[in-house]
Amino acid sequence: MKLECAKEKLRDAIGLAEKITGKNLSLPILNSVLLDASGRNLVIRATNLELGIEIVLPCKVLKTGVAAVPGAVLFNFLSSLAASTVALEVTAGNLVVSSLQHTTIIKGFPPADFPSLPRVVEGKQSFVIPGDYFSTALRAVAYSASTSLVKPEIASVCLYNHGGELAIVATDSFRLAEKVFPPTVKINLTATNLIIPTKNIPELIRVLETNTNEVAVEYNQHQISFQAGEVYLTSRLVDGVYPDYRQIIPTTRTTEVVVLKNDLLEALKLLNIFVDRFGQVTIMVSPADKKLEFTASNDRGENTSRLTATIEGEPITLAMNIKYLLDCFQSINTDSLKLKFNGPNKPVVVQGVGDASFTYLIMPINR
Repeated sequence: MKLECAKEKLRDAIGLAEKITGKNLSLPILNSVLLDASGRNLVIRATNLELGIEIVLPCKVLKTGVAAVPGAVLFNFLSSLAASTVALEVTAGNLVVSSLQHTTIIKGFPPADFPSLPRVVEGKQSFVIPGDYFSTALRAVAYSASTSLVKPEIASVCLYNHGGELAIVATDSFRLAEKVFPPTVKINLTATNLIIPTKNIPELIRVLETNTNEVAVEYNQHQISFQAGEVYLTSRLVDGVYPDYRQIIPTTRTTEVVVLKNDLLEALKLLNIFVDRFGQVTIMVSPADKKLEFTASNDRGENTSRLTATIEGEPITLAMNIKYLLDCFQSINTDSLKLKFNGPNKPVVVQGVGDASFTYLIMPINR
């Protein structure tokens, strides 16, 4: 293999691929990226057996060939190199990276040991979706997924087909986040749900967030893939049934509070200093006084914050995990939000005022 390539484009591509390499002591080949030069392109591949990526990079190929080298080593070298163009050549199984001023040899692995990337072939279904919107929706819910692998179905993000509408949802049983795509985004999702492991979501977001064009999505029972420009990303799907979460989303409320988002955020940050080891904050809603009151205390002191709000319904007092409430602010873009209560032991619903596309449920703490 021998080729010449723009350094910045190569560095960025290796950087994307290197994030996916597996840190596997028993299979050191998974620490590497595969470089396959042919025609007018360099194809870069990486996988950790759960997630795989392939990037096609145009370059000047002088001699076809394949090399497998540690992704982190190659990325760190290219990041420190000031040259605008680099040359890559395989010599005695190692990769020689050179510029006008520097020549470096990176020890390689046998390319034949590199596993092939799975492709969605049998029973293939597909749809297209705007990449930047998809990444925003994934980011809006992923933090709510379970971190425990005891139930892999909820240690995941689910693409859910609800009456022809696509929803993305995540839950850890104590809170739930759902983002529904607008009707203008037409998606032909024939499966009831597609369950993607949460640990694969950050890299999926990284690939999709800079792509404003439509992303081609293909899937079957076991695998899902995303083609975004010259980048192909593939992930395994969780084999299981996602909980029927729709049945726990309240359709009525006994109390509704509308409050300015920034006022509530400021209050929660102050309260967070004084929460106990369970993160508990007490919420008291007083319709008669039009007041929303929060209280937190620990061995360092206590804090009470009172906010003016628009309140309809019955008075209510309950306790909640403050982290769960703070997490959803990144997903709400409106100036005001509403809290819907259905009693002291029922889930609290949080939404942006005027934006029903995002719904967040938090279970109260039983005291």
